[in-house]
Amino acid sequence: MYDTVLLDGVLVDGTGSPARRADIAIHAGRIVEIGTLSSTAARRVLSLEGRTVAPGFIDLHTHAEFTIFAHPDAPSMLRQGVTTLVVGNCGFSAFPITDRNWELIRDYTSFFGPALQREWDTPTSFLKSLSSLELRCNIAVLIGHGTVRAAVMGFEDRRATDAEIESMAKHVELALSSGVFGMSSGLVYPPGCYADRRELNALC
Repeated sequence: MYDTVLLDGVLVDGTGSPARRADIAIHAGRIVEIGTLSSTAARRVLSLEGRTVAPGFIDLHTHAEFTIFAHPDAPSMLRQGVTTLVVGNCGFSAFPITDRNWELIRDYTSFFGPALQREWDTPTSFLKSLSSLELRCNIAVLIGHGTVRAAVMGFEDRRATDAEIESMAKHVELALSSGVFGMSSGLVYPPGCYADRRELNALC
């Protein structure tokens, strides 16, 4: 017996295939069968009456790392069908934090919501804090080039030296080895707009 059967939905499965009428069986939190299931036994049967059924949406551009600690259940996202958030966009992430960039990043990102608290410094400690929450969404984390640059150079409007680029690269390498998915840029915003191609090529 399945836990739940959804009847008479219009399935848009995300593969690019045309929408189609289908029933969906769920057991132990997973979709286990798709087809014609009107005679299938289940603890709960819901008639969708032609409503659309789709996988959770991925929001590729959020700054939820600055709000998720206040709202780990992410109700505004879930009500829109968003189940995965990508954070750390526009060259700004909540890490790495150093004495050089702490106040700059806190003040620069304060319009997102509650002021950033210095509860972590590294990607590892940020991810550990994130994993301690009772999250309702999946989260894919990026490291922001602007935050990395500010950690090494502040908001200085100049080319980075070789030593500074090497230091920035170490921050990016540590993030990727810790489980961060990639690096974002925001080349129209300070301090990202002060970077040259040499710096960006090295970090990429």
